[in-house]
Parts: sequence; structure tokens; C-alpha cells
Amino acid sequence: MPATHPPEGARTLFEHLCALPQERVLLQDEAGLLAAGELVALLRARSAGEGANLPSLVTLHALAPRELILRLAAADGRAARILLVPAGIDADQAGRLAAAAAVLPATAGATQWLLATSGTTGDAKLVAHTLQSLSAALRTDLASGAAYRWGLLYDPCRFAGLQVLLQALLGGSVLVCSAGEDFVARVGAFVAARVNALSATPTLWRKLLIDGRILACPLHRITLGGEIADQRLLDALSHAFPHAKLRHIYASTEAGVGFSVGDGRAGFPRAYLERGVGAVRLRVDEAGHLWIRPAVAPVVTTASVDDGGYLDTQDLVRIEGERVFFLGRAGGAINVGGNKVHPETVEAVLRAFEGVTEARVGGRQNPFTGQVVVAEVAIGGCGRKDSREDGRDDALLRALYDHCRAHLPPWQVPARIELVAAIEPAAGGKLRRLEDRT
Repeated sequence: MPATHPPEGARTLFEHLCALPQERVLLQDEAGLLAAGELVALLRARSAGEGANLPSLVTLHALAPRELILRLAAADGRAARILLVPAGIDADQAGRLAAAAAVLPATAGATQWLLATSGTTGDAKLVAHTLQSLSAALRTDLASGAAYRWGLLYDPCRFAGLQVLLQALLGGSVLVCSAGEDFVARVGAFVAARVNALSATPTLWRKLLIDGRILACPLHRITLGGEIADQRLLDALSHAFPHAKLRHIYASTEAGVGFSVGDGRAGFPRAYLERGVGAVRLRVDEAGHLWIRPAVAPVVTTASVDDGGYLDTQDLVRIEGERVFFLGRAGGAINVGGNKVHPETVEAVLRAFEGVTEARVGGRQNPFTGQVVVAEVAIGGCGRKDSREDGRDDALLRALYDHCRAHLPPWQVPARIELVAAIEPAAGGKLRRLEDRT
């Protein structure tokens, strides 16, 4: 199969690896350490064995990070497309994604890296990136990169995980990872390796802080993305890691990496709307949707794109003075008697109640108002049989309702709150929205 041709000046992943100091350690996993030179030697040996017999579509699914890196580097620049299938996808769903990949519009030039927007059902849609668009916002200074040991907490076949993987590889840093999805094992590996750079969703950061072991890691770089980062969490991270550089990254599979905020405050400066962020441009429409024109656009995207190259992120924002705050997804609002309620707003209020470790909110059908707000709240020691029988749950519920009434307008106050022992994140590390159970 003939090789693809990336734009002039753009390197393939293999070429990036060849340009690194060959003694530089890039990977630490259960099998040990792997240096750039060893990785390049393995790739050359594989290439000699495969010859030109690489299919036009290479599908990567359920691979340990070490093997995933090898196959990505072997396919980029040689295959027309690489399909990354997230963990948790069964064979039937993976087959549907492969069928969708086969009919995507063909493009000349660099290998397309195909990522699923959700990856949880057969309705997942694919977005086509290139290594250039995926790495546009990465920091690739090899001198500073040598100081970092990145922990891989995300699935590397999802956009956020791939960003961490590429940041470590292209920046010449160590990627610390473990096979499987066990949270306890992963955090244990991070502590043992003294990871000093970590990226996670706000949901996962809350879980990490509650778990506590991450406090033993000398973190110098902390990034958050994928969900709204509220001020309470940003303050908690700043307090736990006072010497770390804290960055909230705005990115999506559809748009790629847009921009980051490093001032420790929720939202982003209004000035970003006026002058942009580097080569990225932003605007807000009359409906409150945030539109973004990325520095390097994906080859194929599911987002609405206007004539100026701006993508509709479907994220709603509110401008307050010199700050722009995220409200939630355009399609995620709960309609209570004609009033829109963003679950994220109610969740933030619930998390501010002392002792709450996590909260999630959804809508339930109601014959009078259309929907009402319902919530699950995790508080240590609650939601069990003994706490229900001795009245502790009842007292806490009364206090929670009072707290919500004091901080929310009436239509946003949950009609029902259920106390649970824990709330686990979804496969991508985000909070799984509470579904209507009626």
C-alpha cells in the first residue's frame, strides 16, 4: 500500500519519535521502561516484517498503551485511516464504527485519525483528525518535556487520552500507564512512579482528591477538561498542590483543542472573545452558543460549521462583566414549566454542601410542569440501611433541601434527592447524567 503524504513540513508520528533523543525514556508500564530508541527499533523491525501489507483502514481496539503506541506509529503515514475504538465498545458496536469509517469522505494527504464522539452506542459519530490537528496545541519543547512524568488516567482511544499520550511522546516526557481500567491500580502506579503531571476531568479530580493517594505525587502540572470546572474544585486543587501550574483546557473531539485558562478562575476572560487565543477565535451567538474557529480544523467533523470556519460547540455560556462562564450543553437543559435548568448549576450547589463527595442531576417527567429536577447525592456513610433506619438520612435530606432553597430559584430546587454511597464516572471520566426513571 502506498504511503500517505502529510502536508509539507508535517512529520508522521514515527518521524517525531526518530527526532527525539534516543536514550529518552518515553513509557513506564508493567513491562518496565521503554526508551525512544527502543521504540524506534521495534517499529523498524515490524515495518520490515509487514512490508507494504498494511490495510487502508487500521482499527485499534482494546490495546494496552504500549501496543497502541506501536501500532499508531506504524500506521500514521502508511495507512489512509486509523480508527480508534474506545474501551467498553463491544464487537458489534466496533463493527458499526468501522463501517461508518469506510464511507467517510476521502481526503488527500496525511493519515486520518478517526475518533468517536461518544463511543457508547451504535449512534456514535466519527470525527477525522490528522496528527497535525491533534498536536496543534501541544507543548513540544524537549528540554522542558524531559522534566515531566505524565500519568495516563484517560482511555487513550478517546480524544482526551490521546492528547495526554501525544503530549508525552512529542514532548519527550515519560508516560506512566497501566493496562486495564482499574482506578485503584492506576493511581497506585502514579504514586509509585512519582507522576508530576496529570490530566483528568473535574469528576475524576474530585474522585482523586477524595481517594487521597494522589496527594503523595509531586504534581507540577494539572490540567482539567471535558466538563465545567467550578471555582470550588479549582480552589481545592490549588490548595492541595500550591506549586502546580493549573490549566483548564477547553477541547472537544469535534473541534480539537481550543484554548486553555491558567488564572485559577472558573470560566474564561471576556477578552478571549475580542482578541482570540493565539490562532483560535471565539464568538457567542444570540442563543448563547459558543462558536470556535480552531487553529487547525479537523478534516471531517459532526459540528455545524459556518462560512467563516467557526464550529458550533453546542456549549452554552453566560457573559458576566469581564468573565464568560459555561452553563452546560445546549441539549442538556431540563424544562421545568418553561424555565430551563442546567444540571451543572444544581450539581455545583449540591457539591457545596458540607460532606457531599459527588452529585448528579437529571429531569423527571411531570404532568404539570413537563419536567422536575431530581438528584442523586453521595455523602460518606449515607444511603445504607443503617443510616436510613436511625434517621441520619432524613436529617441530611432536610438540610440538603434547605441548602438548595437558599441558593437556587424555586424551579431549580430538586423535587427529589436520593442519597447514595457513591457515584461512579462514565467510561470517559465524565459524570454520567441521571436518567429519567419514570
